[in-house]
Amino acid sequence: MVGAWLAYSGARSFSGQDVQSAVERGQAILRLDDALGFGWVLDVNEWALQHGVLAVPLSIGYASLHYLVTPLVLVWLWRRHPSAYQAALFSLIVMSAIGLVVFVAMPVAPPRLLPGFAWMDMLKVWSDYGWWGGGASAPRGFEHLTNQYAAVPSLHVGWAMWCAWAWRRSGGRFARRYGWLYPFGVAVTVVVTGNHYVIDVVTGLAVAAVACWFTPRLMTWWSARRRTEPVGAGSVVVGAR
Repeated sequence: MVGAWLAYSGARSFSGQDVQSAVERGQAILRLDDALGFGWVLDVNEWALQHGVLAVPLSIGYASLHYLVTPLVLVWLWRRHPSAYQAALFSLIVMSAIGLVVFVAMPVAPPRLLPGFAWMDMLKVWSDYGWWGGGASAPRGFEHLTNQYAAVPSLHVGWAMWCAWAWRRSGGRFARRYGWLYPFGVAVTVVVTGNHYVIDVVTGLAVAAVACWFTPRLMTWWSARRRTEPVGAGSVVVGAR
């Protein structure tokens, strides 16, 4: 898992070179958001930015939850529900790989990096109250190690949805009933902080749905296929003389 995370982070850092194209894509997505009736989200961003009692917790949530909750859920599955662990692990890897391919092939500037628009970077404005700097959610001084043009899909939302899916499959009654509130809260956070568009949230949920639906079924099919394979012609059968 550590190796997969390092590979993901390293490859992700190479996907933000074409800034002009990333900005143009971001502008197109923002226009689509507005056409779908989500222009009011900008007003929420501007309002929340002026209220530290709301802006600071939102910034902390954006900068930390995906680093903490996702691996903790994975460890919980490994320790408490080993039968569900492997499918969940590979679903998470597949989801991250899909996102990485899109990040590299089609970088998109987030709302906070669109020139000429009123969107404000909440984490940058309130960075004096946290460990993050002016570059996304990266710790202060490490902004150069992250790619800020990886808005679509929102894997913050995708990973949160994966957590809710894992809780739904393996958690207790409370987790199964209320686990969906976590991805909902993350979706609100990524949009209000100016880091993602509403379309990013939708694509993040779609990537999570595909990975969490397809991967376990593919693994089940593969396991069944392996069990029903005949013994190969090259196998050695040892018998009594």
